[in-house]
Formats: sequence, structure tokens, C-alpha cells
Amino acid sequence: MSALLHLASVVCGVAHSFNTLQLTHLAPHAHASLATVPDEEEEVARVLKHVLGGNDEMHAQEIRAAAQRGYQSIHNLPGSPWTPPSAHTTYVPAVFTGMGPICPFWRASPRGSPESHLPLVFETTTPLLSARECNAVIAEASAYITAGEVSTRLLENEAPAMVRAIPVAALPNALAWLNMVGLARVAALAGTCFSKAAIGDARQLVVNRALVLQYDAAAGLTHQEVHRDFSLLTCLITLNERGEYAGGGTWLEALERSFVLPRGHALLHASALRHAGHFIDSGKRWVLALFITSAEMQQGEHIRFLKVRAQRFSEEGDYESSTACTNIARGMCDDSDHELVANQAVEELERGNHQAALTLFRQAEAICQGRDQR
Repeated sequence: MSALLHLASVVCGVAHSFNTLQLTHLAPHAHASLATVPDEEEEVARVLKHVLGGNDEMHAQEIRAAAQRGYQSIHNLPGSPWTPPSAHTTYVPAVFTGMGPICPFWRASPRGSPESHLPLVFETTTPLLSARECNAVIAEASAYITAGEVSTRLLENEAPAMVRAIPVAALPNALAWLNMVGLARVAALAGTCFSKAAIGDARQLVVNRALVLQYDAAAGLTHQEVHRDFSLLTCLITLNERGEYAGGGTWLEALERSFVLPRGHALLHASALRHAGHFIDSGKRWVLALFITSAEMQQGEHIRFLKVRAQRFSEEGDYESSTACTNIARGMCDDSDHELVANQAVEELERGNHQAALTLFRQAEAICQGRDQR
């Protein structure tokens, strides 16, 4: 079954339990009626339009918001004499993406399947940024911190993290460098690491968000918890020398190991892989974090948008729509993402449905197979 047919069958299966009004609520810009549909193929098309159309609109809003923050798109990849650095490849079981059969990375693999080990993590073997470029970013971010404007929130609606986070959009020189040089380099690197079938045209890659992260042991800002990034690809570039801090690195749950890279080197990985900023024991660690998506909606991204929509509906008290979004996402990924089930469990717990919550927590535990459930 193709990814599109799988996606369609899942959406239709869930849609049968919801009326036209609820589906229209999930995709407010779709107008086709589901009241009387004589043909099954027509029903599939209409339900897809209703439910997934809302995700397409969210993606378009995401691209517009990034442009408004100052992140520009690129038209061409860097030419000679610059070439992307070579990269060491690490293979990861596809199940750890939490995307199931609509995972674009295994579908792009010639022999891919949900059980496959896929090339999802890449470490450059030579610097992507020069020492001068790294120092310039650190200097500008340090001045921003000194001015007292820094936050420990990675997103406006998130709880504070154990790290200082400076938006690159707030750093004029770093932003100009990213728009003129940096993104093109990262896109070229991504184009050599991932296939077009997985990430689309590398020239269509755009920065969704960009942060300069500072871990500071003396201030107690030592780590980030395990999480998935809200993007297609994540590029983490080490900005300072390894001898300036102890510990640290990017910890990947699927591999149960940390990647600690030299200054200027980049770690590029599928954003769907759960990871954490590993604890530093002393010193300061500086990282440039780029969260990258494609200007063209990629099929595997439907799950992340449905997660956000479910959360928003839940916060508004619209639990039926929240459940619908989560159930569709669970169906799409064949229940390979325990976060979806755990989120439903928390919602049921908050509503006082303790038995339902317990059942869902047990399901989440079974899916994650003893891994960190946060």
C-alpha cells in the first residue's frame, strides 16, 4: 500500500466516527460536505481535504512566520570551490522516528521498511563553520546575554529549559550570515546526506527556527530533557572548543549515546529522533541549533502538525477534536509514537478519567519498550 493510500485509509477510518461539523472544525478552510458521498474514492479525497488541509495551512503559516522573523530562503546551493564536508553516517532503526509507514526516510530507502536501519544521523568530519565564524556568533550572543534579554524558553509556549536560548533572528550579524552563507551550506550538506525522496529539493529547505544555545554549569543550566524537534531536520553546530567544558554533547535515545563534536563541526539528524542536550559538568558549551523544514510540505510531517492541533484543542477544552487529531496521527504511524498515547493519557487524567488514563499509560509504556516516556 502506498503512503498516500495508507494515510487516506487511516483518515477515513477515523472520520467515520465523527460528523461533518467536527471534520470541518479540524480543517476550517475546507468546504466539501461529507453528508452524502456516493463513491468511496470521492469520500477518501474529501476526508483528506478536510482533515489534512488544516495541516497544509499550518505548514504554510510556519513558512510565512519564519520569513517574518527574518529567515530567508535560498535559490542555489554553494558552488565551487566550496564543497560540503564529508560526514560519518550512523544508522538508526526506523521505528525510532515514530512515523511508522509514512516515514519519508524509510520510504526513500531502496530496501526500506519500518524495521530497517536507516542513515539518519550524520557527523561532519571537517568543519562546516570556520573558527572565526564560530567566534563571531558567540561574541554577538554573549553581548545579547549581557544586555539581559536572554530567555531559557526554547518556544514561547514551552516551560523553561535548562539552557540559555538566543534566537538568531535577534542577532543581526548572525542572521545576515545565516541568510547569506549558513543556510546554503547546511542545505548542501543535507542534500548529500539525505535523498530528495526523503527531504525534497535541498534548495527548498528553509529555517523554521534558529537558536544559539548556551549551557552554563556555574548557572545550573546544564542540559535539555529528551524531546523531538518540531521540524524535518535538525542541524547542531558546536561553536566552542571541546576543552572549554566537560561532559555535554547531543544524546540520542535510539543509540543511547552522546555525540560530542569539535568546534565548527555539525551534527545533522532527522528531527523526529528523540534526543537531549547531555549534561555538562563544568564550563560553558555553545551550540548553533538550526531547525529546518521544506518549503514544500513533506508527507511525514502530518504527525507533528496533528500533535500541535490536538494540544491546542485540548487547551481550548475541545476534547473531541483533540482526540480526533491524536487518533488520526496514531493511525498514520501505526502506533509507533508513544508520545501520542502518553499525551492522550495525560488529557484523560486531567479530566478525571483515571482508568482510561492508566490504560493509555500502559499502552505508551508498551510502545516505548522501557525507554524514557517523557
